[in-house]
Amino acid sequence: MLVCRNLSVERDGRLLFQPFSIQVAAGQVLTLEGPSGLGKSTLLGALVGPLPGISLSGDVHLHGLTWSSVPVQAGRAQMVFQEPSLFPHLSIGANVALGLEGLSRDAKSRRVTELFRMLGLNYRLDHPASALSRGEAMRVQIARALAPEPQVLLLDEAFSALDPSRRCAVRDLVFQWVEQTESICIQVTHAGEDRPIGGVHQCLMPVSAAG
Repeated sequence: MLVCRNLSVERDGRLLFQPFSIQVAAGQVLTLEGPSGLGKSTLLGALVGPLPGISLSGDVHLHGLTWSSVPVQAGRAQMVFQEPSLFPHLSIGANVALGLEGLSRDAKSRRVTELFRMLGLNYRLDHPASALSRGEAMRVQIARALAPEPQVLLLDEAFSALDPSRRCAVRDLVFQWVEQTESICIQVTHAGEDRPIGGVHQCLMPVSAAG
């Protein structure tokens, strides 16, 4: 379970949105809502790791442990950004395998192949990342985030680059993965169809609206 108490984000000591408290059970998806520019994506980034001038305000606990005490190498969190963030000089297989430290080459290859099959990526693992379309690159980025089986999956408009039919299929696959692995997903989206039935919603409010 992910437990947030009085959670907000500070930029240079200033709160970006009103603090909120929420609980997200294993296997659930939390959708963050609110006006554009309020700090939703910044919150996701701050959960991944330190950002210049940005800090978390409040308490975050994951399965009873304080967020800062959960080792990063234990697969604490993986993030899928709104725009593809692949390394263009690497193959698509090498991009996904970056988070699979400690596995043999064969085990990495099997894991990457499994994810590509799941996401409908019909390419050899040595296919250059620079040769992908934007939608294909987004699917490879999703595969890279899922590969180490993170405890928390962070999605920043992760499905926005996909065409409607592919978007639905990939979104359903990702949410099924979250449920089956009992991980936790936090997503930012402005598309109503991306909010799963039975998920949790949290609307972030401007600090100026307090009181």
